Amino acid sequence: PLGGEGSPNQGIRRERLESFCSPDAVHAFGIYRFFKNDDQASVAVKEAQAAYARKVVFDTSYDLSTHSAVYCTEFLYKILVKATGDSNCIPLTSMPGITYVACDNFYFPDRATILYSHTYEEN
Repeated sequence: PLGGEGSPNQGIRRERLESFCSPDAVHAFGIYRFFKNDDQASVAVKEAQAAYARKVVFDTSYDLSTHSAVYCTEFLYKILVKATGDSNCIPLTSMPGITYVACDNFYFPDRATILYSHTYEEN
């Protein structure tokens, strides 16, 4: 995950899956596979590790053209582009004055395979 507008300098951080997907943090979660082979997955892991080592911070401007700061879906998009070699692997969303990566753009059946999903019961 990345720091958000409340802590833009926090940048990329590692978080255990059990914490990231805990019922205290979310009401539901899913795990998806985006890669067609192990080589693509390996490139993605290396890219994520490199961004973590560079301490890439949160992009409060939501500027897709920069690489020194990224927002959460931009981070995933850029890793997928690098790993797959396909700049169209995830569609972009455009509005007047901005092009960005929306969360919903990741969940097309032809791009991602769901491996697991869970919704917590309401208390």
